[in-house]
Amino acid sequence: MKLLRRCLVGLGVFLALLLALGIAALCALHWYQPKVPLTAFPAPKPVSGAAVFYNQAFAAMPELSENQKKLLAIPPDKPLDFDKAVKLIEQFEPSLKLLEQGAKEPECEWGLDLNLGEALGIPQIVKGFQLTKVLCLRARWRLESGNASAAADDVLLSLRVSRHLGAPGLVITKLIQISTDMTAINFAARHLAEFDAAAWQKLSDGIAGLPPSHSMQEVMVMESKCITTYLRDLQAKENERGTFLNGVQMCLSSLSMGNQAGSTDAPVIKMMRASPALYLFMVSKYEQRMQEFEKLMYLPYVEGRPKIEAFEKELKTARLDIISRFALPALSGLRRKEVQMETAWAIFRTALDAQIHDPGSVRAELAKLRDPYDDSPLDWRDVKGGVEVKLKAPPNQKTLTLMVGLSGK
Repeated sequence: MKLLRRCLVGLGVFLALLLALGIAALCALHWYQPKVPLTAFPAPKPVSGAAVFYNQAFAAMPELSENQKKLLAIPPDKPLDFDKAVKLIEQFEPSLKLLEQGAKEPECEWGLDLNLGEALGIPQIVKGFQLTKVLCLRARWRLESGNASAAADDVLLSLRVSRHLGAPGLVITKLIQISTDMTAINFAARHLAEFDAAAWQKLSDGIAGLPPSHSMQEVMVMESKCITTYLRDLQAKENERGTFLNGVQMCLSSLSMGNQAGSTDAPVIKMMRASPALYLFMVSKYEQRMQEFEKLMYLPYVEGRPKIEAFEKELKTARLDIISRFALPALSGLRRKEVQMETAWAIFRTALDAQIHDPGSVRAELAKLRDPYDDSPLDWRDVKGGVEVKLKAPPNQKTLTLMVGLSGK
């Protein structure tokens, strides 16, 4: 009994000491107020360059009926209803002309205030993506009507617009750019054999002249700076007004859109709401996490993939990393989309170059390319009208399939 009593007393002393240390740490966090800049980005610039024409194009866009939406989403291997396609294209002609004017501009300033962070609205991406789908429909109609040169013009126009839609280089704009590029490449690759020699050369020259796009690494740096600025500014402004609790609640509500905070997070959230310093500590943890992830993004995919997966797994169990868990996007998915896009570009450029110089060498040239997933040879097979390339993906994840149209076997 004496031994048991001593053990219980010792345990009580230990728990009391642990509690005291915890309270002391929280007090220190509460009184520690790091000095942070109120803004990290300059005031937004006026809308200028390509964005002026694009905004006019968006304003001129007609509303699509459900049948027209289905027409834009028609699978590439399904026959095209020419009458319906022409009617839809004619409705969008004013917008497409403005799109062409905008694409000639070297700069595209959307006038966005990046200091708004999670509250930043990017209205151009939805209508911009829709217009590029109309462009691809027009390219298909033109190609099937025998106008290969005009079809190539539409493919290149879509790719130039895509670079502007990718500005200012945030995750969502990068994903829209990837989707736009993939739509154009899917069309051009599938119908490669239907273009003529002049159109092949036009595509090759136009692609070579495209401005560079933001890498996913650059995008993540910008995203981190944008969100961190928003979180720190929110804390500072709300604290100055004496409404810090409301500010933290706004922050958590904003970041948790599409996420569900588990009940186990409730004590930490309450602590964070009660202590401005603890809130800033978690913002700093978010910055640290972003820096860790940025390093993983620079690794070759076959090396970085398992490390990114381990990073995500660790983050899910990090109790004192609430902001990171809410604010960081699906990291492994972002990196996979980027390398799939890079590989799709490599496949298309390789096939296009071989088609121009030696059409019979396309298969041999494709066989030299590697799958980024495991650095193995590309998985491709002969199908009717060309070859089908399928990129590998993790279990239960969507693979990327690209059809390259070739004339004959």
